[in-house]
Amino acid sequence: MSESTATAKKLLDEMGKIEFENASDIRRYATKLRELQRAIAMEVELSADELEAALATVALTSTESMATSRKRAKAVASHLRRAGSRARESAISSVSLWGSVRKHYGILMGAEKPRKSMNMKA
Repeated sequence: MSESTATAKKLLDEMGKIEFENASDIRRYATKLRELQRAIAMEVELSADELEAALATVALTSTESMATSRKRAKAVASHLRRAGSRARESAISSVSLWGSVRKHYGILMGAEKPRKSMNMKA
């Protein structure tokens, strides 16, 4: 098992044990989700580059040009890049999760931010 796989498994196990009984549980879950999705995004995006490089050297026929091979490889790798992009978006959404909890339930947590006021004298 690779190091990144072991880390992902550990994070998933820890996330599965969180019970959402208080605000710190929600924050811990959001933080672990962010860590997991960041790791996935980096791995998938690097793998997309490796896959494209490997496929770009494969010619399907003897008459096919290398430009055609590169074009096919780019088309295939684009799906993996899209998956990496979605993982990155998920990591960003996990940060938004905690911000939304603070915004909507902050008063219950005793952490309400003071409202910003405009200086009308300036």
